[in-house]
Amino acid sequence: GYLTRSDTKTPLQAFYGAKLPEGKSLAEMTAAFEKEIITHTLAGAKSLSEAARTLRITKQGLSYKMLKYDIQFKE
Repeated sequence: GYLTRSDTKTPLQAFYGAKLPEGKSLAEMTAAFEKEIITHTLAGAKSLSEAARTLRITKQGLSYKMLKYDIQFKE
């Protein structure tokens, strides 16, 4: 058969499940989603430079976001 819109999950649905959390602002949900993407990328990276390239941001930008979200990485 054909895929319908209800057959596929959006990134937010994949992250939060079928229902978005109540009482969370767009900024809070975006920050949590960004933190999860960075954490997941770092887990598979050998270096900050590799993770930054994967995320298509600068190494300095990645370092800033890691400070912002209190994410640790040991090279």
